[in-house]
Amino acid sequence: MATDNRARNQGVAMGKRISQILLVALLLAIRVSFSLSQTSSELQTFLSQKIGLKQEQITAIENGQPFAKNMEPRSPAEFSSSE
Repeated sequence: MATDNRARNQGVAMGKRISQILLVALLLAIRVSFSLSQTSSELQTFLSQKIGLKQEQITAIENGQPFAKNMEPRSPAEFSSSE
């Protein structure tokens, strides 16, 4: 009888532990998804405001399509010739 109670208590404890682990995993997954979407938003803002890309160009990049843009140097020091 004592062995049955001990086994039952261990089963309940294991079930609680599994539930706790699953809850932590779920919370971590939610946190990661929120941080990824925030990063994507920040990246879109940077690409549009700082680089000057249009939404179609940003969408093309997100879809894995190559894109090139000629950039003007911010200062003469950024431009060097190989002469």
